[in-house]
Amino acid sequence: VAWSNLAGPLFRELMCARRLAGALLVALLAASIPAKGDDLAAAVKAYDNKDYQSALSIWRGYAQEGHAEAQYALGVAYYKGEGVKQSLDQAIAWFRKAADNGHQIAMFNLGAAYWEGRGVRQNYAQAAEWWRRSADKGEAVAQYNLALCYLSGKGVESDLHKASHWIALAVAQNHPDAEQVRLIIEKEMGQSGAEANQSSRENSTDSSKTQPQGSLTAEASTTDYVDANYTSASAGAGSAVARLGGQGSSAFSRLASG
Repeated sequence: VAWSNLAGPLFRELMCARRLAGALLVALLAASIPAKGDDLAAAVKAYDNKDYQSALSIWRGYAQEGHAEAQYALGVAYYKGEGVKQSLDQAIAWFRKAADNGHQIAMFNLGAAYWEGRGVRQNYAQAAEWWRRSADKGEAVAQYNLALCYLSGKGVESDLHKASHWIALAVAQNHPDAEQVRLIIEKEMGQSGAEANQSSRENSTDSSKTQPQGSLTAEASTTDYVDANYTSASAGAGSAVARLGGQGSSAFSRLASG
């Protein structure tokens, strides 16, 4: 069933659940940047000790050689303004390099940037594509977001079966909101099947009596559901998370310990 045909009570249930994760994941931990050699291990230790210049001097060399984790680390540094002047443009540029080299969190970050139009021109289709790439590599929050894209039909064509597929993967990884969304998708799929059976029976008697079952317009529902109900994404225990487009003088300042 199309998102535009979503019944009012179910839509309210979705609204109450506080959905789409639209944050940049900006963790810089030993667990999030696997050290390949003593230099990278030293860079992580220096960064944790707030010796940013030492960390950056190591990461820059590896980043220029195409090392994805080092490129991601530079993106984080520019995003947070640690050891360098804060620059969303530079952060996005380094996240893109890391993503092109297969870094799944960098892929997620590009999706978040395109979704909110931060540092790039807003493009929901691009956001969904980057989340798909990240989801393919096993990033749970990307799987969760992609499921919501397929549920809402924003950035991709609405597809409940694909929504069910991706949310099941997020559930398997214990994403905190995924189980509730899975139940909602199952309910919607059941409603869709029931409506299809009813429609088939009605068409067999008098096709002229068939009427649309919609209650909310697609434009209103997707705007309220996807844009107005962000929740912070989680990169794992001990991670730092920053909202894109947060309130205050700088988007970089909105950090919360995971």
